[in-house]
Amino acid sequence: MHYASGELKPLWRGRFHLASLLFLVVYGTILVVWAAMRRDETERRIASAIVFVEGTLLCFAVSAEYHLTEFKTVAAENLARRMDHVCIHIMLASGTMPLALLVFSHIAMLVYLAVTGTVALVGISYLFIKDLEPKQ
Repeated sequence: MHYASGELKPLWRGRFHLASLLFLVVYGTILVVWAAMRRDETERRIASAIVFVEGTLLCFAVSAEYHLTEFKTVAAENLARRMDHVCIHIMLASGTMPLALLVFSHIAMLVYLAVTGTVALVGISYLFIKDLEPKQ
């Protein structure tokens, strides 16, 4: 498989991300069910599990699509690459949110979530401002 620019795609990256996605569907379901079965702070545990699983699922799904699809145009490929990179920022934010929800006090949680969300939005905004031409 090749990128629209003609560059050879990494052989296993998309397949690994697809396998991780399929694994995470099972693991994520188990994690959310386990969180719901706990008796203490159930809402925070469920929210933490759902946010973590959904952010990670989104990242692996978009990444697998980007790496396993042969795009016909450079513009379509550039959009897919941007979405792949956006999802990395989303996964990083959603992966740290459980820490804030389960460990920090209320004020510290709000500050942490505000800073993490702001950093993710700045990173995502940068991706749409920056020129993402294929590497040559």
